[in-house]
Amino acid sequence: MESFGKALGLDPDNSRARAGIVRAKEKLAKEAVREAGALQLEGDLEGALKLLNKATAFIPEYGPAVAGMTSITGRYQDRAERASGRYNLGSRASGELQWRQTYYQTGLALDLDPSLERAKKLHEKSGRRLAMETFQEAREMEANGLYAAALMDYTGIAEDWPDTQGLAERIETVGREVKAKELSRQAAMLTRKKEFDKAGELLSEAFTLSDNEKAEVSGLMLENKIGRYEVEYHRAQDFELEQQFEAALETYRAIDAVWVNGFLDVKTRISYLSAAVEEATKAWQRGLKAEEQGDTEVAIDAYEEALLLYPGFKDLEERLKKLRTGD
Repeated sequence: MESFGKALGLDPDNSRARAGIVRAKEKLAKEAVREAGALQLEGDLEGALKLLNKATAFIPEYGPAVAGMTSITGRYQDRAERASGRYNLGSRASGELQWRQTYYQTGLALDLDPSLERAKKLHEKSGRRLAMETFQEAREMEANGLYAAALMDYTGIAEDWPDTQGLAERIETVGREVKAKELSRQAAMLTRKKEFDKAGELLSEAFTLSDNEKAEVSGLMLENKIGRYEVEYHRAQDFELEQQFEAALETYRAIDAVWVNGFLDVKTRISYLSAAVEEATKAWQRGLKAEEQGDTEVAIDAYEEALLLYPGFKDLEERLKKLRTGD
């Protein structure tokens, strides 16, 4: 079309150039109408209308373009009527304080007609009412310890109504509780696996994070502590069975230093083993003295007494064997 325009510029009476321009404009108008039809099928009425206006710019009162514009105008009117109907349904719902239904209907109205100001206002009003209702529900869940569910609702509110009063504080607080819960869960698993140090670190962090669940975290800390010292208690028992009374005593005393009010029968074991070691030591010393004085019979009796009190004590089995054989 540009070349035809240049030709007319040189010769305004050039009929061939004029006919060429007409054909070019018809082609462009037809292409614009075709593209507009495709956009209508996709639901893009605004884009289709722009193309149809472009077509009439090429050929004023171009029939297909005018027909398309008339069709789109009708569809706009239909949408406006349907949007108004949805708005009316939302308005009636708001009168009955049915805010969820109000929000839904006005949302549909705005989908049909984004420019409907009364729908915009009612949609925002109902949305904020719903946000406050959800906020209160989340507070109740929070009070019942359902922190993850509460946090989900709070963050949902934040997506649409981030300026809701008190919301940022609740998200921060409940976020800490959710993290503390997860740390506590992990720590409980580690306690069962007897990984007491790692569990203790997680529980310390959880205790610092949580404002509402410190009692629960403290309970888990106590379970972790009990588990740790049950292991130590069984280790001390093993020393006893292996006739390593001093090692058993050392382990029991370490437990007793932590559990000043008592742990299982640790105080009883300490008392028994202390007495056994003490009396066995006294008998051993008597035996040594008797042996130095050449009183083999008394030495044997003393060593036997020591072994009755503390089996495996020192080297008494070997000493007795030598005394009995006279070696």
